[in-house]
Amino acid sequence: MSGDDVQRRAEKIISSVPSIQRRVGANEVRSLDRGPGAHASTNPSGRITVNSDWAKGVTDKRLQATLYHESIHVDQFEQGMSGKKHLPIMEFHAHNRELRHAMKHDLYSPQDMQGKLAKINKYGDKVKAKFPEFTDNVDRQLGRIEKGDMPAKHSVKYWTNKLGD
Repeated sequence: MSGDDVQRRAEKIISSVPSIQRRVGANEVRSLDRGPGAHASTNPSGRITVNSDWAKGVTDKRLQATLYHESIHVDQFEQGMSGKKHLPIMEFHAHNRELRHAMKHDLYSPQDMQGKLAKINKYGDKVKAKFPEFTDNVDRQLGRIEKGDMPAKHSVKYWTNKLGD
């Protein structure tokens, strides 16, 4: 499977999932061979780049979860949340929303779930360290997840209002 095939798969998923398509819209999705590392990334203009080396080996369900995560970043950038200062909150929020979407649509394997929980805990700790005033919010989310419930469906606006930027 070539990078072009991965790109077509990504575009097909985006066009078939309304919650992703609504956020991503007509933004171009690119596929690049990157080796190990990030599965995908989004730049501030909203362009999503998928690591085709990674995507060639995953199911469409797993690719959909990753594209959902990146679509949250598109939404964050459009609403003014960007930069290193906001990175822990951006990632915590996107990973939580990705987990919620994946649970709702049964997209994760048990290994995917373990990896996602580790990332949510990692970014939760970073949010609490950088923004101690959000400790209760983070702990509530982590508590919901530990009980097996879906994370709350916080919007970007929820976090930007909390940040007060």
